[in-house]
Amino acid sequence: MSPLTRLARLLLIAHACINIAQGIYTFLDPKHWSEITGFEADDRVLQMIGLTTLATGWYQLIFVAQGNRRLMLATVPLRLGFAGVMYGWGRMGMVLCEGCVVWFCLVGVFG
Repeated sequence: MSPLTRLARLLLIAHACINIAQGIYTFLDPKHWSEITGFEADDRVLQMIGLTTLATGWYQLIFVAQGNRRLMLATVPLRLGFAGVMYGWGRMGMVLCEGCVVWFCLVGVFG
């Protein structure tokens, strides 16, 4: 495994841990998360978003730690679709973030 591939996988693990932490925080304190992000919705909706983020981070952590290249590659279309939605909403920071994660996934698979 090349140093670039190792770095990409390390960054994907860090991203997964951030998703897990954000999911837990959103679930436990949806009102404060809503104030920070400016995203307004019912507390239950925000908690469901938190659980989804937690699950996404957990699965990403597992398949990157296992070196499962197929699952890393399988997330690319989902991430590109999410980036497209964020672009439509004018959230360019999220588009850039997801673009970086896609790049890390591709380097982790093909690097």
